[in-house]
Amino acid sequence: IANSYIGLENARSLPTHIHPIGPILSGDTPPLSPELQTFMDTHNKVLYVAFGSLVKPSQDLLTKLLRHFQRAINQGILDGVVWGLPNTDFKTFPKTFKVDIAEYTTAQIVEGTQDKIKILKWAPQQSILHHPSTKLFLSHGGLDSIYESANAGVPILVLPFLGDQPRNGVLVSENGMGDYIDWDTM
Repeated sequence: IANSYIGLENARSLPTHIHPIGPILSGDTPPLSPELQTFMDTHNKVLYVAFGSLVKPSQDLLTKLLRHFQRAINQGILDGVVWGLPNTDFKTFPKTFKVDIAEYTTAQIVEGTQDKIKILKWAPQQSILHHPSTKLFLSHGGLDSIYESANAGVPILVLPFLGDQPRNGVLVSENGMGDYIDWDTM
């Protein structure tokens, strides 16, 4: 038995002992913490960001992402970001970043007091994806994340880092579930 999302992967012959089923997902979506529930309920256009447990973003990548998030907030495309960062050493988190001519400090983001960007060491992914304010999921493109996003009906934008993730990003795009970011154009 193989966990799969029927229709996501390209058709191919499989040995008789392999039977794709799925997706196999937990049926349990635990409630959000009161603080996260309030954040989600007071925002209407939330981007959820998570890169799995293996990715440790560099300071350069963190800075680029913060710039993009802030620009989208400034333009009204988003009004909130929930960012799961389990493997980030906040000593290496950028202290400031610039968007156009404005400079932003990250102290409030890191401290958890900024009202637009919320960073979590651990994010209850399925619960966040099932909240009606979540409009887009920026993910590394792990299969479980793709399955959970599809199950919640949330479009996914894949920023692949390793392994099968680049291929998964292409599958997401080909199946109309979202798109992927090419590192060469980021």
